[in-house]
Amino acid sequence: LAWVLISLMDKKEPRSYIFMALVAVLVVLSLVFILMPQKQSEAWQQSEASKKATTTKVENIPLVAFIGDAICAGSADDLKVDERWPQIVSSQNKWFAYNACVGGSGYINPGPDGKSTYKQVADGLFPKFNPAFIVIEGGQNDVATVSATGADMATEMSAAACDLYASIRKNYPKVKLIVMTPFYGVSQAPPVVGVQESAIKECAAKYNAKVIPSVRKWLQDQPELFITDQTHPNGKGHALIAKKFLAWFKANKF
Repeated sequence: LAWVLISLMDKKEPRSYIFMALVAVLVVLSLVFILMPQKQSEAWQQSEASKKATTTKVENIPLVAFIGDAICAGSADDLKVDERWPQIVSSQNKWFAYNACVGGSGYINPGPDGKSTYKQVADGLFPKFNPAFIVIEGGQNDVATVSATGADMATEMSAAACDLYASIRKNYPKVKLIVMTPFYGVSQAPPVVGVQESAIKECAAKYNAKVIPSVRKWLQDQPELFITDQTHPNGKGHALIAKKFLAWFKANKF
């Protein structure tokens, strides 16, 4: 366009330069106003398509939300997303995984940001998502939280777990809810973890949730399955968790 305008200009008449410059500006502005509505329309359509994808199945693949702590969020620095057990499980079952796990969180523990209890995370899913399954993992971070307050673990855990499951059932009456009792590193879990498990199982039964019990034993006494802190699983640990989960899921059809 610039080359054409220059070739048409009368080099002997300076005013022709001003005229052609004004024409060029008008042409550019016209193109902007013509294309802008189209771009806005495309952006709106993409936004609407994205919203629709989060509220329905993704290409007819069941959407599964995972809520938990670092055991499902992944803690190893070199652990890729597809090496974490929620993604492995989802890939094997042909699910679309939405990993909402937050390291350091729990049923009672609000996590590092102070607003990531499992109930807060679960409430944040609604109404943006419509999962076919919700998988709840963890609770071990609640041990220190409850101990620090001197509260009774059975009372606190029962209240938190039942509140969480009740909220999920209110928002998603037909969702298939799977609950995993807490993991606990490589060593023997303290007695209080057994109290946690009992409270979780009792609430889960009340709200029609399937429980995978004693998952803490899956990695127990196998230090090679953990990163250096001996608390969080490495890639091999995640692979074993996925294998155990898949075996349980196959044996417990919904």
